[in-house]
Amino acid sequence: MAGLRHVLESEIASGKTIGLVPTMGALHEGHASLLKKARGEVDVVVASIYANPTQFNNQDDLAKYPKTESDDLLLLKREQTDVAFFPQTAGIYHGLSTMPINYGVLTETLEGAHRSGHFDGMSTIVRRLFELVAPHRAYFGEKDWQQLAIINRMSSSEDLGVKIIGCEILREPSGLALSSRNIHLSSQEKKAALTISKSVFDIKHRLTRKSLHDTELEITHELKRAGLEPDYVKIVNANTLEALQSETNLGQARLLIAAYSGKTRLLDNGPV
Repeated sequence: MAGLRHVLESEIASGKTIGLVPTMGALHEGHASLLKKARGEVDVVVASIYANPTQFNNQDDLAKYPKTESDDLLLLKREQTDVAFFPQTAGIYHGLSTMPINYGVLTETLEGAHRSGHFDGMSTIVRRLFELVAPHRAYFGEKDWQQLAIINRMSSSEDLGVKIIGCEILREPSGLALSSRNIHLSSQEKKAALTISKSVFDIKHRLTRKSLHDTELEITHELKRAGLEPDYVKIVNANTLEALQSETNLGQARLLIAAYSGKTRLLDNGPV
């Protein structure tokens, strides 16, 4: 890590801007889109690859998280990434403990309610990466919408000095949101999972004929009929994640869905 600091301090001293793309590896074209955006906006692009154990509330999920280091390096090279950072747990957590984070509804609902400790681990490692890399900008995908909202809040409230850039969800030709976990889906499970993205695409039309609550119930029933197990289907304020009180507040609303297809947990979301 001393070598990383030396390289980046030298670049910053020469007036160059640093962009960070934090990932957990198993890179795909969604990650490539973040790297492309960074490449167009900063002088030095740093990609970190680290499956942070403290943000996995299920250790089986951590154990089966795909590890594709050779392919990851090829993608980073293709996207002209300047620095590939592969921290090890012993080094990155040296003298560091997971710090609880609490932003009320923003951290307690949705993923916060279903994955105990997840956001504590995520925010701790993001702070640590910001400390090590000292980026001017950091790039995160909108597929993890709640994570992005929390990082935005954390960056501003803790004055971390990093501009947070949200990047659009990339999708397979079928519409399924790209995810490192998609490789675990059988063809039948992948077909069933399309019910999730279809719900995201159809949300504006649905709300012309049903209330918020009825729309959430309708989507939940459709996911179950397709053989999925939904954790949540919620239409919320896009920034605060608070529940909407009426259909008149849809201008800043977003539909968020988490559901299992087989044993694979999938996330998706979209504007209302």
